[in-house]
Amino acid sequence: MFSRLYNVVRQHKKKIFFSVGLVGGAYLLNRYLQRKLRDWETKQTQSYIDQIKHQHHFENILQTSDSTILTLLEKVREPLLAILETDSLLEKLKTRPANRLELWEEIKVRLLTFALASVYAESLLASLVRVQLGVVGGYVFVNSQRAQQNSGGVLPALTNQDIHQRYLAQVQHFFENGVHELVRVIRDAVVAAFGHIGLKERVGPADFAVGFDFVKKHVSRDSKKPLPGFLRLLLPPLEVDGDTDDVRMLNAMILETRDILETDDFAKVLGMCIDRGITGLTNDVEVCFQNMRAAERENGSGERAECSVASTSAGYPMAKLLPVLRNCLVSGRQDGFLRTVLQEELLRSMIANVYEAFCQTEDADRINHNLAPLSS
Repeated sequence: MFSRLYNVVRQHKKKIFFSVGLVGGAYLLNRYLQRKLRDWETKQTQSYIDQIKHQHHFENILQTSDSTILTLLEKVREPLLAILETDSLLEKLKTRPANRLELWEEIKVRLLTFALASVYAESLLASLVRVQLGVVGGYVFVNSQRAQQNSGGVLPALTNQDIHQRYLAQVQHFFENGVHELVRVIRDAVVAAFGHIGLKERVGPADFAVGFDFVKKHVSRDSKKPLPGFLRLLLPPLEVDGDTDDVRMLNAMILETRDILETDDFAKVLGMCIDRGITGLTNDVEVCFQNMRAAERENGSGERAECSVASTSAGYPMAKLLPVLRNCLVSGRQDGFLRTVLQEELLRSMIANVYEAFCQTEDADRINHNLAPLSS
């Protein structure tokens, strides 16, 4: 039996060796492919997990920026109310001074300046803080990636908590200095747009819409930027206190932020915010007129009411409007505009682009912050 088996093997040894090699090779290939498939599945799973973590981190940054902006709103309101307060002027009017017409004119200018300056200041605040949180979020992500490096040891973090706090504190310059300069710019535009309208002159919603549009064009000075020279309002000069690594890193972050603020995309976002705000002001003024007409209809009766409504169809005297505008545009101003503009897709796209650009782990990509163009 064994001899016969030996003869069969000897006669067909090439075929047998080939078959054994084929089966063995197939087995090894199958093991190799299974291992590669497991590695690929592991990498795909890890990549998916990393994407989820990355998206979750961005959503946290977005929520943090929104809550920060709404918290800082009061920091914008305080200097505006202090500079453009009207209570002292109203107290003077109670004494019936000889210059009461000038006082009413000043009240008119201050009320309209407050309304328009609020739109510009809140738009600047929302746009700046979105950029700042995008930059900080990107650096935090890069720091976490560097801490997880396996080859060559753990890389040191580029920034730290103290640098982040000092960087975000740069917005204080806007509250302490920028808002005052902004009020001066807006006030000049308001005087140019509404200064010629006398207190006895009748005005309607359309007159305010024209005046608001004039202010916007006057401030932009027919340039592509809605507020030329706004950079000096937002950020202070570079830190010069010491020559430490932290100071150099802070200055680098400020310079990178300046570069972003000077882009056409940032001007586009800021312009969108201002347009939304001025449209909101126009609607608020329209509501003021509707409320006044409704009140007159309720207080009048019969032919008297019809005559009253007909007489006000062309508008109201400016002096009669001022108390209503004060309640609507100043006392009644809440955070509605800011909450609305924070939901704009263009503003979300901007922080997403900034965040992704600063998440680049390569220094060259990070420094060049390859920002993707914003969609229209």
